[in-house]
Amino acid sequence: MKATEWKRVVKPLLPDDDWAFRGRAVYRTPVRHVAVGLLAEGSGWSTGVYVHRLRLPLFVPGEDWTLDWSDRLGGGAHTWSTDDGAELSATVARALCEIGDEQDALRHIADPVEKVNWRMLEDVAGSRVLLGQGGRALRTIEDALAEPRGRSWDSDLVDRLEELQQLLREDGLAGAERVLEARAGRTAGALGISRPSSPR
Repeated sequence: MKATEWKRVVKPLLPDDDWAFRGRAVYRTPVRHVAVGLLAEGSGWSTGVYVHRLRLPLFVPGEDWTLDWSDRLGGGAHTWSTDDGAELSATVARALCEIGDEQDALRHIADPVEKVNWRMLEDVAGSRVLLGQGGRALRTIEDALAEPRGRSWDSDLVDRLEELQQLLREDGLAGAERVLEARAGRTAGALGISRPSSPR
Protein backbone atom coordinates (compact mmCIF):
# COMPACT_ATOMS: atom_id res chain seq x y z
CA MET A 1 0.00 0.00 0.00
CA LYS A 2 1.49 3.32 -1.07
CA ALA A 3 1.46 6.40 1.14
CA THR A 4 -1.17 7.98 -1.10
CA GLU A 5 -3.43 4.92 -0.77
CA TRP A 6 -2.97 4.92 3.01
CA LYS A 7 -3.89 8.60 3.15
CA ARG A 8 -7.05 7.96 1.10
CA VAL A 9 -8.11 5.28 3.58
CA VAL A 10 -7.36 7.29 6.72
CA LYS A 11 -8.28 10.89 5.89
CA PRO A 12 -12.08 10.43 5.78
CA LEU A 13 -11.92 8.61 9.14
CA LEU A 14 -10.13 11.32 11.14
CA PRO A 15 -12.37 12.41 14.03
CA ASP A 16 -11.32 16.09 13.73
CA ASP A 17 -8.90 18.36 11.90
CA ASP A 18 -6.05 18.09 14.44
CA TRP A 19 -4.02 15.55 12.44
CA ALA A 20 -1.11 15.66 10.01
CA PHE A 21 0.36 13.17 7.53
CA ARG A 22 4.02 12.37 6.97
CA GLY A 23 4.54 9.51 4.54
CA ARG A 24 2.60 6.56 5.93
CA ALA A 25 2.28 8.16 9.37
CA VAL A 26 -0.73 10.15 10.57
CA TYR A 27 -0.32 11.88 13.92
CA ARG A 28 -2.26 14.13 16.26
CA THR A 29 -1.31 17.82 16.28
CA PRO A 30 0.07 19.90 17.79
CA VAL A 31 3.04 17.69 18.71
CA ARG A 32 5.17 18.55 21.72
CA HIS A 33 7.14 15.54 23.03
CA VAL A 34 5.52 12.38 21.57
CA ALA A 35 4.11 11.72 18.10
CA VAL A 36 0.83 9.89 18.66
CA GLY A 37 -1.17 8.35 15.82
CA LEU A 38 -1.03 5.49 13.33
CA LEU A 39 1.76 4.28 11.07
CA ALA A 40 1.56 1.84 8.18
CA GLU A 41 4.75 -0.18 7.76
CA GLY A 42 5.56 -2.15 4.64
CA SER A 43 5.83 -5.92 4.77
CA GLY A 44 8.73 -7.78 3.21
CA TRP A 45 6.60 -10.77 2.29
CA SER A 46 3.30 -9.26 1.07
CA THR A 47 1.88 -6.19 -0.63
CA GLY A 48 -0.03 -5.33 2.53
CA VAL A 49 1.09 -3.20 5.46
CA TYR A 50 1.34 -3.62 9.19
CA VAL A 51 -0.63 -0.90 10.96
CA HIS A 52 0.73 0.36 14.27
CA ARG A 53 -0.78 2.51 16.99
CA LEU A 54 2.10 4.96 17.11
CA ARG A 55 3.77 6.35 20.24
CA LEU A 56 7.09 7.90 19.22
CA PRO A 57 9.07 9.78 21.90
CA LEU A 58 10.71 12.73 20.21
CA PHE A 59 12.83 13.63 23.24
CA VAL A 60 15.15 10.72 22.39
CA PRO A 61 17.36 11.65 19.42
CA GLY A 62 16.61 9.75 16.23
CA GLU A 63 16.13 9.97 12.49
CA ASP A 64 13.69 7.07 12.03
CA TRP A 65 10.08 6.33 12.90
CA THR A 66 10.82 3.79 15.62
CA LEU A 67 8.09 1.54 16.93
CA ASP A 68 9.41 0.52 20.35
CA TRP A 69 6.31 1.85 22.15
CA SER A 70 3.76 1.15 19.41
CA ASP A 71 1.16 -1.62 19.17
CA ARG A 72 0.41 -3.55 15.98
CA LEU A 73 -3.28 -3.61 15.08
CA GLY A 74 -4.72 -7.01 14.33
CA GLY A 75 -1.94 -8.89 16.09
CA GLY A 76 1.57 -10.05 15.25
CA ALA A 77 1.69 -11.08 11.59
CA HIS A 78 -1.52 -9.42 10.41
CA THR A 79 -1.16 -7.19 7.34
CA TRP A 80 -3.74 -4.99 5.68
CA SER A 81 -4.28 -4.00 2.06
CA THR A 82 -6.75 -1.85 0.17
CA ASP A 83 -8.53 -5.13 -0.64
CA ASP A 84 -9.53 -5.39 3.04
CA GLY A 85 -11.82 -2.38 2.48
CA ALA A 86 -14.50 -2.14 5.16
CA GLU A 87 -12.55 -4.17 7.72
CA LEU A 88 -9.49 -1.93 7.44
CA SER A 89 -11.60 1.24 7.63
CA ALA A 90 -13.45 -0.01 10.70
CA THR A 91 -10.19 -0.96 12.43
CA VAL A 92 -8.54 2.37 11.61
CA ALA A 93 -11.59 4.38 12.72
CA ARG A 94 -11.72 2.53 16.03
CA ALA A 95 -7.98 2.93 16.59
CA LEU A 96 -8.09 6.65 15.86
CA CYS A 97 -10.78 7.14 18.50
CA GLU A 98 -8.83 5.10 21.08
CA ILE A 99 -5.39 6.64 20.57
CA GLY A 100 -5.48 9.19 23.37
CA ASP A 101 -3.17 12.18 23.62
CA GLU A 102 0.48 12.88 24.47
CA GLN A 103 -0.14 12.67 28.22
CA ASP A 104 -1.60 9.19 27.76
CA ALA A 105 1.46 8.21 25.70
CA LEU A 106 3.85 9.62 28.30
CA ARG A 107 2.12 7.63 31.04
CA HIS A 108 2.28 4.48 28.90
CA ILE A 109 6.04 4.93 28.41
CA ALA A 110 6.71 5.99 32.01
CA ASP A 111 5.10 2.83 33.40
CA PRO A 112 5.78 0.02 30.92
CA VAL A 113 3.66 -3.09 31.33
CA GLU A 114 6.46 -5.37 30.18
CA LYS A 115 10.18 -5.37 30.96
CA VAL A 116 12.07 -3.01 28.65
CA ASN A 117 15.57 -3.30 27.29
CA TRP A 118 18.43 -1.13 28.50
CA ARG A 119 18.17 1.33 25.61
CA MET A 120 14.47 2.00 26.29
CA LEU A 121 15.20 3.17 29.83
CA GLU A 122 16.09 6.56 28.34
CA ASP A 123 12.51 6.83 27.06
CA VAL A 124 11.14 5.82 30.47
CA ALA A 125 13.31 8.36 32.30
CA GLY A 126 12.41 11.16 29.88
CA SER A 127 8.69 10.44 30.19
CA ARG A 128 8.94 10.53 33.96
CA VAL A 129 10.70 13.91 33.79
CA LEU A 130 7.96 15.31 31.54
CA LEU A 131 5.27 13.99 33.90
CA GLY A 132 6.95 15.80 36.81
CA GLN A 133 8.30 12.61 38.41
CA GLY A 134 11.88 13.75 38.99
CA GLY A 135 12.70 11.23 41.71
CA ARG A 136 11.47 8.27 39.66
CA ALA A 137 13.35 9.57 36.60
CA LEU A 138 16.57 9.84 38.57
CA ARG A 139 16.23 6.28 39.88
CA THR A 140 15.62 5.01 36.33
CA ILE A 141 18.76 6.77 35.10
CA GLU A 142 20.80 5.40 38.01
CA ASP A 143 19.59 1.88 37.23
CA ALA A 144 20.48 2.31 33.56
CA LEU A 145 23.95 3.65 34.31
CA ALA A 146 24.59 0.79 36.73
CA GLU A 147 24.10 -1.71 33.89
CA PRO A 148 27.63 -2.72 32.76
CA ARG A 149 26.78 -3.77 29.20
CA GLY A 150 25.24 -0.39 28.48
CA ARG A 151 28.41 1.62 28.83
CA SER A 152 30.26 -0.15 26.03
CA TRP A 153 27.19 -0.55 23.84
CA ASP A 154 26.13 3.06 23.24
CA SER A 155 28.34 5.82 24.58
CA ASP A 156 26.09 8.57 23.16
CA LEU A 157 23.13 7.22 25.09
CA VAL A 158 25.23 7.05 28.26
CA ASP A 159 26.31 10.67 27.72
CA ARG A 160 22.67 11.76 27.38
CA LEU A 161 21.66 9.87 30.52
CA GLU A 162 24.53 11.39 32.49
CA GLU A 163 23.60 14.88 31.27
CA LEU A 164 19.98 14.34 32.35
CA GLN A 165 21.13 12.95 35.69
CA GLN A 166 23.32 15.99 36.34
CA LEU A 167 20.54 18.40 35.39
CA LEU A 168 18.04 16.67 37.67
CA ARG A 169 20.48 16.80 40.58
CA GLU A 170 21.60 20.40 40.03
CA ASP A 171 18.62 22.17 38.40
CA GLY A 172 15.71 19.88 39.16
CA LEU A 173 12.94 19.21 36.67
CA ALA A 174 13.21 22.58 34.93
CA GLY A 175 16.75 21.98 33.65
CA ALA A 176 15.94 18.44 32.55
CA GLU A 177 12.78 19.58 30.76
CA ARG A 178 14.75 22.20 28.81
CA VAL A 179 17.21 19.65 27.43
CA LEU A 180 14.39 17.24 26.54
CA GLU A 181 12.59 20.07 24.77
CA ALA A 182 15.70 20.78 22.67
CA ARG A 183 16.16 17.09 21.83
CA ALA A 184 12.51 16.82 20.79
CA GLY A 185 12.95 19.78 18.45
CA ARG A 186 15.93 18.16 16.74
CA THR A 187 14.23 14.77 16.35
CA ALA A 188 11.03 16.36 15.03
CA GLY A 189 13.11 18.29 12.50
CA ALA A 190 14.87 15.12 11.35
CA LEU A 191 11.51 13.37 10.85
CA GLY A 192 9.78 16.32 9.20
CA ILE A 193 7.30 16.79 12.04
CA SER A 194 6.13 20.34 12.71
CA ARG A 195 5.83 21.31 16.36
CA PRO A 196 5.33 24.56 18.32
CA SER A 197 8.55 26.46 18.92
CA SER A 198 7.76 27.01 22.60
CA PRO A 199 5.80 25.07 25.23
CA ARG A 200 2.07 25.60 25.33
